[in-house]
Amino acid sequence: MADVVVADITKGNPNVMFELGWSLAKGKKPIVIRQENDPETVPFDVHGMRYIPYTNSWSGIETLYMKICKFIKSTSKILNDVSIKKSEG
Repeated sequence: MADVVVADITKGNPNVMFELGWSLAKGKKPIVIRQENDPETVPFDVHGMRYIPYTNSWSGIETLYMKICKFIKSTSKILNDVSIKKSEG
């Protein structure tokens, strides 16, 4: 029921991967994030997805916060424009 889904795929936690899959199945547009210095490879099933890399530091988290806010604002504008077109058509 969430409007925004943020999934941190760092280390490929099975529960996170399940919830990411669930959000995709529900038609959500999840925000996928991943630590830049994660030595593990990106799992094959999400390898093609765009993600926001971040550094696990105070400044890295602040930068990540700004990137997520920007993404949410741009996504909400796109979704709002689509809703308006559907209601007009």
